[in-house]
Amino acid sequence: MALLKAPRGHLIVFLRTWLIISGLLCGYSISVRAQTIGKCLQGDCQNGYAVFQWSDQTRLEGNFQAGKPAGKGVLIQADGLQIQGQINGGRFGGSVRLQYQNGEQVSGRLSGSGLENPVEIKFKDGTEFNGNLVQGQIQGPGRLGFRDGSSFEGRFQAGQMQGPGVFRFANGTICRGAFQNGYLHGLANCQAPGRWALKAWFQAGQAVRNVEIQWADGSSYSGAMRNGFLHGPSIWQNTKGDRYVGSVLKGRFEGRGKLNLASGAVYEGSFHAGQFQGSGRYQFSNGNTYAGQFVKGQMQGQGILRYQDGSRYEGGFVQGKREGQGRLYASDGKLIVEGIFKKGQFQP
Repeated sequence: MALLKAPRGHLIVFLRTWLIISGLLCGYSISVRAQTIGKCLQGDCQNGYAVFQWSDQTRLEGNFQAGKPAGKGVLIQADGLQIQGQINGGRFGGSVRLQYQNGEQVSGRLSGSGLENPVEIKFKDGTEFNGNLVQGQIQGPGRLGFRDGSSFEGRFQAGQMQGPGVFRFANGTICRGAFQNGYLHGLANCQAPGRWALKAWFQAGQAVRNVEIQWADGSSYSGAMRNGFLHGPSIWQNTKGDRYVGSVLKGRFEGRGKLNLASGAVYEGSFHAGQFQGSGRYQFSNGNTYAGQFVKGQMQGQGILRYQDGSRYEGGFVQGKREGQGRLYASDGKLIVEGIFKKGQFQP
């Protein structure tokens, strides 16, 4: 049986609270008066391209007009933060990009009240976000793209996936549903095109109950899951006509169950690791029936094999054949032979 891992582990780290865009950029003033506590390092700081540095080591690289920064410029702070954009009247405005020393970037449009939504954030691990920031945190509608090619599109709250959304895995699997604290939570639908489709109730990112799976070959499963495996009371069937009703553990038949095979054979009893194990009853497609012990899918131990003609064998079995002490009865119940059997044959 196929195993399924539900989407988890894609938690969104809060955007660092010290990155308060409105406080950092709103009305960031670069004026001629500030040049009294700095110096022109290179170029024409009156009319032309130049590099100007303040006493705190903050540096501006860009265009100057009448001794004031104007046009495109890059402000480089002593801590490594770079602000790149358009300068007008000694202030940044319009489209700007912030780049931190660790490689993270924030891009957006700056107005008098600060950085406007939506913004674009590129994290140092390759993750990219497009959406809204509220007080330095990801909030509201947005899209998060991960380095491995997977992505989430939906709503965020306090930096985490929260509310309705769509998660797309790098392998093509798509999950649609509600998210809570960064995980799928509630009723959701997942689909791996050309492979399987799943509908289930998710909890903390894992399918747990009301699970329905349809595979591309036509086989299906309904029941529950645990830790990404089919688990608990279940119904499984395939397109050949095989059908199982019973208990499943870690994706395999385990415990009590009933298996109807397309050939007409039926087994009802105990399973272990997907095989007949322990006590059970097997009805062959030819009408013979066996009731007794099984080991690794074969008749083994003590049991009774009843033949279609009414005769029966009672005794030991090894690897599906009569073996050891046993008795063979005719259809009228009379004893035919009693003694030792080997590889299915009586040993006189």
